[in-house]
Amino acid sequence: MMSGASRGTSNDSKPLTAGGCLVRLLWLLVGPAILVLSATVIAQHRGTFLSWADAFFGGTVLLLIAIRHLDLRHFGGLTGTGEPATVG
Repeated sequence: MMSGASRGTSNDSKPLTAGGCLVRLLWLLVGPAILVLSATVIAQHRGTFLSWADAFFGGTVLLLIAIRHLDLRHFGGLTGTGEPATVG
């Protein structure tokens, strides 16, 4: 039975909680999927210069930035590869 340290996975990040897992899933998977779908709608839209889809896309970007900030500050944010994330 190998411990985390012997497998090379010892890092000083906080343990992943249910809230931390949800936040990480939002910015890693759900958010980018919403952005792709929104960009597809924008690309197919033939009409005015700006539409509700543009506002939705921009709002999603801002929400993802806020979610990532929450992940970094309160849930010991990691990169997509599991390394400790840094700000800046």
